[in-house]
Amino acid sequence: MIRLQDYGKSLLDALYPPKCYLCGTILEGGTICQSCKEKLLVVDGSRRVQYGTHFDRCISYCFYTDHIKPAFHRYKFNGHYHYSRLFGQWMAEALAESGEGPFDLCTWVPLHLFRRWSRGYDQAELLAREVTLRSDLPLMRTLDKIRYTAAQSGTAHVSQRYSNVQGAYRLSKNSVVAGKRILLIDDVITTGSTLENAAKALRAGGASEIVCLTLARSLYQAKAGAE
Repeated sequence: MIRLQDYGKSLLDALYPPKCYLCGTILEGGTICQSCKEKLLVVDGSRRVQYGTHFDRCISYCFYTDHIKPAFHRYKFNGHYHYSRLFGQWMAEALAESGEGPFDLCTWVPLHLFRRWSRGYDQAELLAREVTLRSDLPLMRTLDKIRYTAAQSGTAHVSQRYSNVQGAYRLSKNSVVAGKRILLIDDVITTGSTLENAAKALRAGGASEIVCLTLARSLYQAKAGAE
């Protein structure tokens, strides 16, 4: 006998068939098609790690290529917040494969309150929640963004990106990070300016080690670092 909820799911699937998050192809099930899985440029080996000044290392799942950009933009700017489940799963896999840990806590690079209000959610926070669900880590808000800044994607030069977010983050009230080993989550790392400034605030609070985790990293920066 068909259960009512099964009938409801079948009706929804008929009206709104699941589509690949990346290319929009209609699927029988799942979240991305086989073709898109094969086209994802997953980071592996030594290229998986990017080093910083205020953070120790940054691990990323894939490179930020034209293949994933449209899906990422839908996630970040167009209300497709449910993408966080898949993206967070990928990030948790990258973290597990890196062998990093254990950590005392997981936190994220926050949006300014106005931008969070206008967007309706904080994309880095959602990713952090998904990662902690899969890694049994305590999730804590440790940072506030105290200065509204222009979007980093609209700032081309490395020095401009750094100055754009300089002093934009501070420790949240009652945050205790002294002596802690911290996993810091963000969506994409390009020049590293945002993560550097967020990590700088955590260092000022006495954090002993900061390992960053992102969904993607710039392919351009990876090439530049290899030259």
